[in-house]
Amino acid sequence: MQEKYEEIMQEVEKEISAIDLNGKHIIKDCKAIIVFLRDKLTGLKADIQSIPFSDKTEEIAFFKDHKPMLLGRLIYFHEILRIESQRPLGEDTLDEYYEKQQEEQKMFFDRHVSFFQYYRSGATYMDKFYFLRGNQESIVDIDVCHLDDDSEFSTGYDHLVARIMAMEMLYAFLSVRRSCLQNVAEGVSPELLKMKGSYKWTGSAIELVEMVYALDEMKSINNGEAPIHELAAFVGTLLGVDIRDCYSAYTDMKRRKKALEQARKRIAELDRIFKRIYEDDVNGTISHERFLKLSTEYEAEQKELTEFVHTEQNAVHIFEQDKADFDNFAAVIRKYVGVKELTPTIVNEFVKKIIVHAPDKSSGHRRQKVQIVWNFIGEVNLPNDSQVIERQRKGRTA
Repeated sequence: MQEKYEEIMQEVEKEISAIDLNGKHIIKDCKAIIVFLRDKLTGLKADIQSIPFSDKTEEIAFFKDHKPMLLGRLIYFHEILRIESQRPLGEDTLDEYYEKQQEEQKMFFDRHVSFFQYYRSGATYMDKFYFLRGNQESIVDIDVCHLDDDSEFSTGYDHLVARIMAMEMLYAFLSVRRSCLQNVAEGVSPELLKMKGSYKWTGSAIELVEMVYALDEMKSINNGEAPIHELAAFVGTLLGVDIRDCYSAYTDMKRRKKALEQARKRIAELDRIFKRIYEDDVNGTISHERFLKLSTEYEAEQKELTEFVHTEQNAVHIFEQDKADFDNFAAVIRKYVGVKELTPTIVNEFVKKIIVHAPDKSSGHRRQKVQIVWNFIGEVNLPNDSQVIERQRKGRTA
């Protein structure tokens, strides 16, 4: 089943990559991809009916990860089709229209903040309730009830996960739309925006995130008044990077910290609960069998939460250390903005060490690799000769 799902998603991503959401045929393209995604979802449903899940772990993985990935894209393009079909004529009120759509998305996240934090934190202790079929009768969330009439192909919360994915993608899409409108209003050439395909970010997504946050920290764009998500969306669009991954790296970390705090509180609460049920057992308030059942469940939950806290704490520590290193490097950059003479003091503040490798003459030419390791951020990979030549060639033919 896993191989079948991966094959389907490869086809889906290939079709989606061919769509130009900034093009003139966005409505036509959305309609076509919606039909395509519906067919894939129908085929996936047929596969599930013919090949039962091997165990509960496989079922949870399907409704928590696999199905929402496909369904989320279907919802995403449905929303784009709706928004673009109903957009007002002219551009005077278009930014306000897009802003209103984003406000509705914020309201959606506010309504589901607890579940959103649970899902994005990577927690699993409620998965059996959220992502196993047969729990629909106990669902109290009105946004989850009756989302899918086929109880064999939905748990209710799989649809909520899909909608979360769709809303995140849609928010980024609208941020790009609004950034483009602002650029046009401020006289930025449309030709410049079309150049985004000529230049690609070749570093990692997290490096681009750090650059965007450095620009925001130094107030280098619009005097620091540009919202960070809009700035990230604009930079990602120009450099051909999926801005969802870029921006969510930092927002996810904020959610992780909040989920970490909640997990710690729950662990402490479980200690208090366990103490109470122990006293109830001793006093005979509850039966010993009931005590054993409850204590086993609470201990299992506490163990999982403890492991979760350990994992997340390490991830947060690494993230904060990386961010602190970059902030320190950005501080050095700000210190020497506009410098006209490079001195040994300046070099020592920027450079940790320089590694000069032995000459290589195997190609018939003498080549010698030099590595520069910077303070705080380590080594930065620069483009090789072939990449430089290719960029120069594109520049001449542009």
